Amino acid sequence: MQKIILSLIVLIVVITSCTTPKPSADNNFNNLAEKYVRLGLAIGQYDPDFVDAYYGPDSLKPVQPKKEIFPKDSLLTAVKNMLNEFKPFTDSAGNDTLRKRAIWISRQLTAFERRIKIFSGEYASFDEEATDLFNVKVPSYPESHYQSFVNELDSLLPGKGSIPDRVQALTSKFIIPKEKVDTVFRTAIEEARKRTKEHYPLPATESFTLEYVTNKPWSGYNWYKGNYKSVIQINLDLPIYINRAIDLACHEGYPGHHVYNMLLEKNLYRDKGWVEISLYPLFSPQSLIAEGS
Repeated sequence: MQKIILSLIVLIVVITSCTTPKPSADNNFNNLAEKYVRLGLAIGQYDPDFVDAYYGPDSLKPVQPKKEIFPKDSLLTAVKNMLNEFKPFTDSAGNDTLRKRAIWISRQLTAFERRIKIFSGEYASFDEEATDLFNVKVPSYPESHYQSFVNELDSLLPGKGSIPDRVQALTSKFIIPKEKVDTVFRTAIEEARKRTKEHYPLPATESFTLEYVTNKPWSGYNWYKGNYKSVIQINLDLPIYINRAIDLACHEGYPGHHVYNMLLEKNLYRDKGWVEISLYPLFSPQSLIAEGS
């Protein structure tokens, strides 16, 4: 009888171990991805320029008020620990999708580390910071490389005098009058949108709001708000040239920042559930691609 009972117990243990679901690699990874988002949003509590856009769940936003002193050391430790947690995925050849996601997040975390140091006043060389923040090696050219462009510009510009003066004299003829700025920009954006839609399917609900601002360090900016919507701001403090209208319409709107962020949200965050995409850190390899778009 004891042998029968023992056999039944062993059988139950075997069946239970076979039927109890084990955490999958995907679930473990997604939990780590959520930690990555939480860490980025926590840094953004202190560094107001850190988070350029976030359209993920409210549950990942910080619940604790920020500390009076920037917690540099604890944030750097969190980044280091998280890099170690992603390492099994970056080193694994088992799931190529998870490996690529892990490599991408790890490069973003390297940028987190560098930005934390910069924000706290710890600086490195330009090349080191560029590599860590944007995962890129800045090319180096001799002065003659740039002088060739100056010489070409000198041959093309009309008039006499210094090159800066001649550039200013020429471009001043193409300043958009302030009363026509809105009409020109809306026309440029609509044309850019029409041409973009010939190449990319866009969500039916996508839209943007155009605003005019002052006292900004940039000429134009796109604030992506999620749900396929953006706020595009134009700085009226600076003279706006006719070519800049096309430039900003394409760069901030179509097919630039607005479309880039929108397609990331739809294709990777909403369609595939990659929560890490919902956070756009301004100082990151992702930002280099965004500016290139």
